[in-house]
Order: sequence, then structure tokens, then C-alpha cells
Amino acid sequence: MAFFLMVSLLLVACDRADLTGTAGVPTLAPTAAATAPATTATVTLPATSPTPASSPTPAATLPPTVTPGPSPTPDPATLLVAAGEPRLNDIMGPEGLPWRAEVLVYDCAVAGDDAQPYALEILRLVNTAEAVEYQIDSQLVSCGGLGAFGLQPLAWGKSGRYFWYTTAREGGPDGACRPWARPMTRLDLADWSFTTLESAAVAPFGQRVAGWLNGELVVYAIDGGELGRLAPAALPPYVSAPVWAPDGSALAYLQYTSTCGETPGDSAVVVVNTNSYEQRVVWTQASPELEGVGWLDPGNLILTGLLDTGQWQLDLATGTAVPVTPMPMPTP
Repeated sequence: MAFFLMVSLLLVACDRADLTGTAGVPTLAPTAAATAPATTATVTLPATSPTPASSPTPAATLPPTVTPGPSPTPDPATLLVAAGEPRLNDIMGPEGLPWRAEVLVYDCAVAGDDAQPYALEILRLVNTAEAVEYQIDSQLVSCGGLGAFGLQPLAWGKSGRYFWYTTAREGGPDGACRPWARPMTRLDLADWSFTTLESAAVAPFGQRVAGWLNGELVVYAIDGGELGRLAPAALPPYVSAPVWAPDGSALAYLQYTSTCGETPGDSAVVVVNTNSYEQRVVWTQASPELEGVGWLDPGNLILTGLLDTGQWQLDLATGTAVPVTPMPMPTP
């Protein structure tokens, strides 16, 4: 009986007028309490990293309620849900607290008359004490393409208030020429607000996250608020993912002119002190343009050329760079 009720709800949602960008995918196993206030990020591959869903309207005292709406491509999602049970791809929760994060995956299948196979992923939070489920995000994926996709829980704060996940569990942007880091989305369960850091990097001891937000480098505590932010230096327009020093005392990132070296351009290496949040440009270079930056130790960086295999070790104390034997760059 619950299955037929679920399918009926899905079909009703799909009959509504089209919306642009986001929509609610019905909770698979509804409970007596309210369903989550999530909007849906739909991904068609090939593509770059999926765009996380927009923040729901905060609720002053009560958990948010769902605003019904159709998926931008409702037929495949509806048919996938109706076709059978999903598999549980990931599950995690804060120790000692009644929260659990689940990713339900409907594997690639042809849905309806469309020969293109699709997969559907749904991220939900479950309050086990109250037996309530909240749908947080979802992705409808066109199978067989390129790009970054997949929902994955990444971390809970110890307090249980903050939950972190990514919309790019697998793959990477199609045609990317430089090192890439996936986005991380922070959900504050106190007001159900979402904040997404692009090109995010977790600090070595796992207590902080750095990434780009509205053109600024921002650092958050995993289980807390914002710790600091700053605008990039007034140099080349593009920025790379930040990279943490091994001891967490600093961040390094590149600024560069061209995405793939298609035009001659300048590069700059910037180091940020993560105690004072002061930054300084430690190296500039016109040719060859730099591709990536990493840390050898807290006092030395490794720089990699974009259109060649050259690597240089940059001593931060002296500001000098010397060629070195190429080695794999650390993953951001």
C-alpha cells in the first residue's frame, strides 16, 4: 500500500507546471512527520561539476516542510523510482547522535520511451529518534557520459549540527587542464541553510575546510562557523583550488591567465597564513605558465609547468626556485 501511495505522489508532482533549475523529488519512504525542504540538482552528462541545490527557506522553530514541484525531467526520475527498490550507496552519522545520512541509488536503466539510460541518486537525512526523513539533494544522471557527478556524505560535526557532502563523488570536469578539486556543501541543521565551497580542500587534521565562495577564499570549521575569508590578490583572474600545508598553518593557491594555455599568460603563487588570514604573493612567472602548486613541507612549495613537464622547488624563506626531477603533484 505504501508503495502505491508513493508512486501516486510522484505522478501528481510530475503533472505540475515546469519549474526552472530545481525541484523536489518525493521522499521514498515518507513518515508521519514533514518531508525535507530540499530542492533538486539535476545533472546531464557530459558536464562539469553538478550545481548544488539552492538553500531552503529557514524555519524559525520547526523543521522545514517540502514545497512540491516537478523535476525538470520528471519522466525518467518518476519511472526509475516506480520501477523498483534502490540500493543504499552510503550511510554515516555522528557518533552518539540520532542522525543518519543515506544515499539511495537507482542504477542506470532505460526509462520509458527514451533510449538514453538514466540513474537517480537521492541524499536524505534520517532522524532515527523521531523516525523522520529529510530529502536534502538529488541528481538525475544521464549515464555513459563524462563529467563530475554523484552524491556522497563527507563529514558530520561532532555536535550533529553541521553536515557536509559533495555533489561530485566521481569523475571530473570534461576537458579540464589543471588539477581540480570537488565542491563541498555545508548544511546547518539549525536553520537548514546550505553553503557550497567550490574547489574545496580539507585541512590535514580534518577540522577545517577551505574553498572558494563568491570569488573569495573562505575557511570554515567542520563543526562550526566561518573562520576567515579574503579576496584573491589583484593579479591574473583565475584561481586554483587551495592546498593546505602539511601542518595546517598555511594555504597555497595559483592565480593564472589562461585555463589551458591557449594564450600566453602570467601565473602567480599566493600563500595564506591560516592564523592571521594574511596573504602574500611569493612567486610570479610569465613563461611557462604554471599548472599546479603543492607542498613539500611547511617551508617549500613544488610548482609544475602547464605546457611542459618542468617542476621547481620554491623556498619560501629565500624566495628562490630551483628545477627538480618531476614528481606526482599532491592531490588537493
